[in-house]
Amino acid sequence: MQGVSPSYIMSHGELVVVTRQGATTYIDGKPVKAAGESFDFRGSVQPLNGRDLLLVPEGDRFKEQFWFYTSCRILVNDLMTRCAIRYQTQTVEDWGSYRRARLMRIDVGPNATP
Repeated sequence: MQGVSPSYIMSHGELVVVTRQGATTYIDGKPVKAAGESFDFRGSVQPLNGRDLLLVPEGDRFKEQFWFYTSCRILVNDLMTRCAIRYQTQTVEDWGSYRRARLMRIDVGPNATP
């Protein structure tokens, strides 16, 4: 096909910074959080479609969310920074050679929900 270029979304990996929080241990009954780690992951970021959005809990439907496709090992509750905005990994699906994670924007500021 002449004049048709490949999809930029699927052919271009976006670089995001992932912060993995350390595990919490207890010393003398008090919680102590271990130091976290930071990684750079490359993957494809895609918006949720209407059907996917209906499967999200009702209170979270208005929040900004994306699918993140990557071959890297990503975990639930990993924090990601994309375009200077923080997101949290809500779900992770292992699809063999890659993983699909749903990212939700973390609310900050005076109108943040608890």
